[in-house]
Amino acid sequence: MEPAQCPFINGRNVIDYTFRALPYMNDPTIPMGEAGKMVSRDNPGGTALEGTVIRWFFDSEPRGARIYWRVVSNVPQEVKNTNETYLMTTPYEETRGFNILGLTYENSRDVTIEVKVSKQGYEDQVKRFNVRQAIDQQEISSFFELVPKTGNYPPQYQQPQPYYGQPYYQPQGQYY
Repeated sequence: MEPAQCPFINGRNVIDYTFRALPYMNDPTIPMGEAGKMVSRDNPGGTALEGTVIRWFFDSEPRGARIYWRVVSNVPQEVKNTNETYLMTTPYEETRGFNILGLTYENSRDVTIEVKVSKQGYEDQVKRFNVRQAIDQQEISSFFELVPKTGNYPPQYQQPQPYYGQPYYQPQGQYY
């Protein structure tokens, strides 16, 4: 509002400080009426969120690593954290819906999916994915470059070991 348009009472500007929802405050990516609907066991398939299909794709080098996933929530009173669940070995590709109990479009920004990849002889790797981003992109995918555990490097990456035996050249006789 322009200063000239502000009403005056007793020589002072009177500004209306009542706040109202502006058009940009409504999220256009949420289907109408679905913002507060919660995923539950009582009404399976009752939300558009459960009908959302997400592509899951994970690969690793070397292949054959085990993939686990779990839900990590910043709002545990609404969405519970879960234990790790085994998916399969890499490469892994599947399309599946979100049926995380207690999840809504509104609290999906506060929920994370944690994917862990492990293989014997290699360090475990963990990556986290925001559920709201996964819903918007309709995909959770990543590539894991596995790192060998210390002292377990393949021969092409091993450092040469110092030589502590006899020297290559051993002088003969006395030198003055």
